[in-house]
Amino acid sequence: MESQYYEHLVHCKASPLVQILRVLSVVGFVFSFILMTTSIIVGIIGCVLMGLLFWFSNQEAGKEYEYVYVDGDISFDAIYNKSKRKNKAKTSWEETRLVCRADAPELEGYRQKNAKVQSFTGSSKEGIYALVTEAGGVPVITYFEPAQEMLEMMWRKSPSRVKR
Repeated sequence: MESQYYEHLVHCKASPLVQILRVLSVVGFVFSFILMTTSIIVGIIGCVLMGLLFWFSNQEAGKEYEYVYVDGDISFDAIYNKSKRKNKAKTSWEETRLVCRADAPELEGYRQKNAKVQSFTGSSKEGIYALVTEAGGVPVITYFEPAQEMLEMMWRKSPSRVKR
C-alpha cells in the first residue's frame, strides 16, 4: 500500500494584545533611554525590561502552525519567527475517534465529558475542524485548519471517522 504524506502551514495573526505590547515596549524603551540621562541604573533596568517585553511579544507575533500528516498520524508543530520549532502534539490514527467541523453536533457528546481542548488554529474563523482522540480514557479535542487534500487523505483512510 502506498504511504500518504501531507504537510500544511497555517500563519497566525498576532492578537491585538500582542500588537499593543510591542508598541508599548518600544515606547517604554525610548522613555527608559531618555531616563538614562538622569538615572543610569533606572534607565538601564527599564531598557532591559522593555527589551525582554519586546522579545517575548515578538516571539508570539511571528507564530505559525505546521500540520504533518503521515499515514493517519498527525503531528502539530509551532514555529516561532520562522526559526524555532516546537512539537505541540502528536496523534495516531488508532487513537482518533472523530474528525469533523468545529461547529458539528457530533462534538457535543465529547464537550459534555469535560474533554481537554487544544487549539492550533491561525486567524481564520472558517475552515476550522476538530480532531477528537482519547488519551487514557479522557477525550482530547484538537482544533486545527486542515487543507482539503489532508481531509481527503483522512477520509480515504477511514470514511466513518471523518465527517466533511
